[in-house]
Amino acid sequence: MVSGHQPGDLPDDRAKPSAEQHVLRFEVDGDTFALWREAVKKVRAEHGGEMSEDEAIAAIARTACDGSSNTGKPASS
Repeated sequence: MVSGHQPGDLPDDRAKPSAEQHVLRFEVDGDTFALWREAVKKVRAEHGGEMSEDEAIAAIARTACDGSSNTGKPASS
């Protein structure tokens, strides 16, 4: 019932696709896992140390896609 809703939304409010949560699951070897943890640690340090997993993943993906390390909303074209 709350999928697609943000805190403060009413149950009858229209769902927002951007508010839906998704699960990412990968199986990787130990070296890849260590590299991933190091990347998350680095991006958190670059942004003051306090980032959620979601924010860290978004920052890493954004950097890979467009070279930006901005943790805000995706850049508009």
